[in-house]
Amino acid sequence: MRKFFLNPGLLLVSYIIIIFAFAVVYNCFFKDKFYNSTVKFEKEYQDLRDTVIDDLKDGIVRNFRSNHHDSTSMEIERAYLPVYLHIDRLILKELEVKEGEITFIGNFNYTDMYHSTPGKFQPTIYNYFFSLQTISKTVAKPIFFGQTRELFAYSNQDNPIDSKYLIPKSDTLKPTSIVLKDDQIENINNLIGYNQGLIINDSLKRMIYFSAVTISTIGYGDIVPIDDNLRLLVGFEAILGIVFIGLFINSFGEWLKAK
Repeated sequence: MRKFFLNPGLLLVSYIIIIFAFAVVYNCFFKDKFYNSTVKFEKEYQDLRDTVIDDLKDGIVRNFRSNHHDSTSMEIERAYLPVYLHIDRLILKELEVKEGEITFIGNFNYTDMYHSTPGKFQPTIYNYFFSLQTISKTVAKPIFFGQTRELFAYSNQDNPIDSKYLIPKSDTLKPTSIVLKDDQIENINNLIGYNQGLIINDSLKRMIYFSAVTISTIGYGDIVPIDDNLRLLVGFEAILGIVFIGLFINSFGEWLKAK
């Protein structure tokens, strides 16, 4: 045992093994007990937001097509000029995750609606505001795939097309909703978790980083335990790190003297 404590190489190897051991424990038993304060600034979060935007666009388009004989467009008669709704040209942006819902904005270009060049004083785009209920009240599940989620759309008074045309429904007694595939629901759930600072999937690398920061007593504070038992374990690792650093410095000094 004395030889072990006086061997800087063995101490260093043991130090590294402890980092990975604690990382595995964190990842296996406490992966949902960490708050990640910087996640909204990370590329993975931005990529996931883009993926969810694409998923929502896909769900809206599929819902429209299923209610219009597989067509992505319709003509709406008006007193002066007819307007045209091309659902596949809807542009979604500015997605935000809120308590129980995901909000985002969709817009159409003026020329898409009127099939003409916009006039000098005409607005170039029309905005629509969407609210997706992340915990749906709709319990019925489609036979083939996916799950239904309630989706509400709101339009400004000057919009040439009412928002009700964007999310058509065959049953007027039910709330407006779209069908999302299982992997799209998973993306939404992951986005909600990310937004809350909770990362459950693919977190081993993050836990290795956290373990290394903890055992070295650096403590950046970007990842924080939110469970009392986990706090005790993290504190124990930090104390263990101090002990190993002291032993390594002492053994390295003895090794230099022997040289």
